[in-house]
Amino acid sequence: MDELTMYGLLQRARQFADEGKWLHAVQVYTSIINEEPACDDAWIELASAYAALHKPDAAEVLLMERAAAAESPEPFLFILGSILYRAGRTTEAYRHFARVLRVEQRLDAKVRSRLHYFLGAIFGEQHKWSVAEYHFRTVVQVEPTFPRIHESLAEVLLRRGQIDEADGHLRLALAEEPYSWTGHYLRGLLESRRRRWEQALESFVQAVDIDPHEPRGWHKCGETLIAMRRLAESEHYLRKALELNPAMIDAVVEYGYLELERGDYVRAGEWFERALAADPGHRRALAGARTLSRTTRRRDG
Repeated sequence: MDELTMYGLLQRARQFADEGKWLHAVQVYTSIINEEPACDDAWIELASAYAALHKPDAAEVLLMERAAAAESPEPFLFILGSILYRAGRTTEAYRHFARVLRVEQRLDAKVRSRLHYFLGAIFGEQHKWSVAEYHFRTVVQVEPTFPRIHESLAEVLLRRGQIDEADGHLRLALAEEPYSWTGHYLRGLLESRRRRWEQALESFVQAVDIDPHEPRGWHKCGETLIAMRRLAESEHYLRKALELNPAMIDAVVEYGYLELERGDYVRAGEWFERALAADPGHRRALAGARTLSRTTRRRDG
């Protein structure tokens, strides 16, 4: 196949992909690979088409075949890791990313930053916060303008209790993306850690305004209002959180604390029991049940 013909077929396949006509794109990419097996773009874009068709297994077979024949398999392994990660196959994705990491100094900055971002996300999901922090910091060093990296790093720092540094990265994140639900939610968590309830509530309310269908924002508004002793307002937010997600145990637990603050110990106990029936190890529910028990003993004694 001459170069002009191959370019024309690639453009045709890409047009099909842009239009969401994935099966047509697959046919054209496959014909290119059959004629020109050295056309790496066709292999990578065909794998992406399989991913769009929710066929990660087909993408895996394809990219492993190309990686096995390539002098430098890392680009194909990186794409494969990305596809498997997005398909929820984190363990397999990590295995491929780890191979690519061995030669990271040979990677261009864009690929290297994305590699470390994926690794940071994987370790974050495993609650290995110090390792996640290392990878997200590397992203900042390699590509400071990587989308929302300051938000990701701020979340990890907040998890690790590094409040002041998390604050700095959150300021950068919200300057870049002022309408980020996650950014405002994290700002609310940070201010809650500082027990600055007015500022925390303001951030959680902004999160609710940005995405009123996300129950976590409503729940955190309710929790913060309990801390501020604004109990009637708190109930409005907690009720909405449970309307959006009736199985949200954190909101159920918070209802228990709300009734505890109101002095309705019977209803508080019912809420804590409901939460513990769904999640017997829920720490805040267990703490609430213990507080309720101590309170009723003092009252009855």
